[in-house]
Amino acid sequence: MAAPKPMCAVTIGYETYVMPASAGMKVVELMQQAIACKRDYGLSDTVNATGPVSVTYRSMRPEQITMPPGSQVEPARRPARPKAVTQQSLRLTRKA
Repeated sequence: MAAPKPMCAVTIGYETYVMPASAGMKVVELMQQAIACKRDYGLSDTVNATGPVSVTYRSMRPEQITMPPGSQVEPARRPARPKAVTQQSLRLTRKA
């Protein structure tokens, strides 16, 4: 059984997106170079820069992510619990 991919939640502004951790790191790296803007729908169709973008990265465990019913993406399954280890007495044998 393949190990589940590490997942993360990336929040940009007020929206949060769940994705593989490797993709999330790339998104955060790229968004650190961005400047937030508000679009002016006037005659010139310009944007007004408002400042740096608010971006956060948070690692997620598979059990922290729930998917809506009927989703095409299957959530990662929880790892099986390890089997209990039992103690057994050692049997000594004599060599002749």
